[in-house]
Amino acid sequence: LKQSLACRYTSPLFRHLQRIISVARGFGIISKMSVQAERSLRELRLNTLAGSICTATSVALTNPLDTLRVRWQISGNNVSSQGLIRFGTRIIRTEGLFQGLWFPGCAIHMAAVSVSSGIRLGFYPAIRDILAAGETKNAVHMGSAGFIAGAIGFWLANPLFQAKIRVQASMANGSAKPLGASTSLRNTLKSEGILGLYRGSGILMARGALLSSGAQLGYDYVKTLVLKKELISDGPALHFISSISSAILAVTFCTPADLVLTKYQSAASLGIRYNGVADCIKQTIASDGIVGLYKGWVPLFARVGPLFVINMPMYEQCRRLLGLSYMK
Repeated sequence: LKQSLACRYTSPLFRHLQRIISVARGFGIISKMSVQAERSLRELRLNTLAGSICTATSVALTNPLDTLRVRWQISGNNVSSQGLIRFGTRIIRTEGLFQGLWFPGCAIHMAAVSVSSGIRLGFYPAIRDILAAGETKNAVHMGSAGFIAGAIGFWLANPLFQAKIRVQASMANGSAKPLGASTSLRNTLKSEGILGLYRGSGILMARGALLSSGAQLGYDYVKTLVLKKELISDGPALHFISSISSAILAVTFCTPADLVLTKYQSAASLGIRYNGVADCIKQTIASDGIVGLYKGWVPLFARVGPLFVINMPMYEQCRRLLGLSYMK
C-alpha cells in the first residue's frame, strides 16, 4: 500500500497538478475562487431565509382565502352552484371566520411554504444565472429556473402540504373541530406508510413547478423590462407592479394541476377513491369538462393575488435587511 501511494504521489501527473496548484496560489486564483464561492453560498443561504420569512408571513395573513379555495374545489356541484361569495359567507356564518377559515391548516401551511418557497425564491437567481451561462437573462432562463426551483421545493414539502390540505378538507365533512396536522401525518404514516406522505407528489411537483415558473417569469421579466426602459427605479413601486404580473401568470399556469392536486390528496379523507392521478384527471373532465380543470381560478387568484402583492415586495425588503441588494 505504501509503495502504491508513493508511486501515485511521485507520478508525473501528480507533480504536474502540484505545479498548477502552486502557480494558481501564486497568482491568488484559488484564494479568489474560495472567497467567491463562500460569498455565493452566503447569498444563497440569506436569499433562502428571506424567501422563507416573507412567504410564511404572507400565508399567515391570507390563509382564510386558501381554506376557502380548498373547500370550494372539493365541494359538490350542488354546493358550489350557490356561488363562491355565498359559499364563503355561509361558512363564516355557521362556523366563524377564525374556526372555519383562518385557523384550519394555518401553522402547517406556514411550515410547508417555508420549505417550498424558501427553496423556490432562494435558489431561483442562482439557477437562472447558471442557465444564462454569462449571457443576458431572458424569458426562457427565467421560466426554466422558476420551474426547476419550484419542482425541488414543492417535492420536499409534499408531506406538509398534504397534511395542510387534509386538515382543511376535514372541515368540509362537517367536523366540529378540524383534523390536527400532527394527527394527519400520524394517520398517513400508519395507514399508508412513508410512501403515503408523498401521495400526489408528482402532481404537487407539477403544480409547484408551474406556479413557480409563471411567478418568476411574470415578476422577473416585468421588473427587468421596466428597469431596462428606465420607466421606474428599482424600489417598492416596481416590486408591486411586478408582483401583480407574477400572480396572474402563476395562477394561469398552475390552476389545472392545483385542482387535481386538491381532489387527489383530499380523496382519502372524503371517502373517494381514484386509481392514480390520471384517473382523477379523467373523472374531473368527465364530470365537468375541460373547463372544469380551471374551477377555482378565481378563488386561487383571490388568494395568490394578495399573497404575491404582499410576498414579493416583502421578499425584496427582507433581502435588503439581510444585507443583500434587490434581486437583479
